[in-house]
Amino acid sequence: MVVLAFVIEPERMYSGTYKIDKELEQYSQAACVDITGDLGSFTSGVQELLKFQDVCVVPDDSSELLVQYNTGENDTLVLFIGGRGLWQFVTAEQVEQITAQNMETAWNVARQGGYEDVSLLATQEFEQIFVLKK
Repeated sequence: MVVLAFVIEPERMYSGTYKIDKELEQYSQAACVDITGDLGSFTSGVQELLKFQDVCVVPDDSSELLVQYNTGENDTLVLFIGGRGLWQFVTAEQVEQITAQNMETAWNVARQGGYEDVSLLATQEFEQIFVLKK
């Protein structure tokens, strides 16, 4: 009997999430906000959220809790935005529309906290991740 085994490097096994996990490691000390839109997107991103020491989870960018949390004390804020229908069955045009809406939301959060730079870090199945910097 011959048994063959393959050793798969983590970066090849889960290339999408592994790459995002590596990117997020550099921001583990940053403030983190998750705008869920719905609880389904919150549960899908728990693995990434565990990388942060402090996370504020709100349903939308008009939440009073977000205003209290987003004081601009940190140089960087990582923003997860979900719940807007990002999944594999949307068209490229719909992804562009959702990304535009999410970018607008990210800029609203940035203005609240005094951040001057907003960049899209990643688009995942149920959410997009933005990095806001001073």
